[in-house]
Amino acid sequence: MPYDLSLFDLITPYLLRGDSFGAWHAALSTLLVREHEIAVDEAGVVIRGSVSFEGTVRPYLDLSRMTMGIEAENTEGHPANDASRRAPWIDIRDSKIDFELVVPRVASQKVSTAVAAIGPAPGFANTAAVFGAYDTDPLDAPPSDYPSTAFVLDLLLVAIVLRPPFLRGAKREADGQLVPDPAHEQVSFTLPRIKVRLSQGSGANDPLVATLVSLGATGLDDPGDFGVAELIKMDPPYAFIGSSNCVGFGFRSAVLDLSDGSTPPDVLEQFGFDESWKGLYLPEIRLFVAPEGARDFAVDAGARNLLIGFGDDGITGGLRSHRAQSGRRAAQARGALL
Repeated sequence: MPYDLSLFDLITPYLLRGDSFGAWHAALSTLLVREHEIAVDEAGVVIRGSVSFEGTVRPYLDLSRMTMGIEAENTEGHPANDASRRAPWIDIRDSKIDFELVVPRVASQKVSTAVAAIGPAPGFANTAAVFGAYDTDPLDAPPSDYPSTAFVLDLLLVAIVLRPPFLRGAKREADGQLVPDPAHEQVSFTLPRIKVRLSQGSGANDPLVATLVSLGATGLDDPGDFGVAELIKMDPPYAFIGSSNCVGFGFRSAVLDLSDGSTPPDVLEQFGFDESWKGLYLPEIRLFVAPEGARDFAVDAGARNLLIGFGDDGITGGLRSHRAQSGRRAAQARGALL
């Protein structure tokens, strides 16, 4: 490509002067288009390609607020710098991002309304004539070559990392106890592909809408499973929950639910939550409990069906079954997980 092209450059023709992408604006401007191809037919225009972040910015995707941002825009606004935050955020600095921009050949009501309003103004005659040449009647049925403000932009992010702020990295000592891991304080989950969508209609009052399309989609054409994804791995493999060292865990597999309208069936059946529940569901884990004040006493147990809900209102949890294995510190105490 003989010149630098940002993803924002591809989309900006479909915004009117003075409009912006709000909280998404800065991040879209720092996404450099690596490659793209264009297809055109009577229905509209489709642009596909791949982009990546440039420079030293720290981009993130905040699914709880459906916004994409960068630290260079506002250092204090980055989720990593918010000590009170409870909802997780996604680190996308090293992500590979594929995109598809679909623009229908539909005349914009915003543009046609503006042209009708300022048409008689001096100096606007030439511009109005150009619009008329595109389509003499922008209100007729599509397709139309009249300016359009409608589009759908899908972003498929690969190799993304979820960083829950309420977990702290831990490691297992030779005697079996769980202790903080100062070398890996922040816990991260590597996720499957995630697909998000920015869309805008052609109506005069149609807003810009950001939605989570799927977690675990195999490609741009795959709708995937809305809001629910199996986690690939946790780094480090053990973690403490909350600010104390009382409860920690390690796991083989887990399910992440970030959707308001979809919840894993096992969670619905066993815990009684509704479709709006969000959090981590761990079907089988290793659980470590060290009660406050009980020096040299800890419990190490295999457990099933651990639920960790999260959101801005705090953390919720649940446990439906267990099988105690051993609890061991200096006193070599044993106990059952209650």
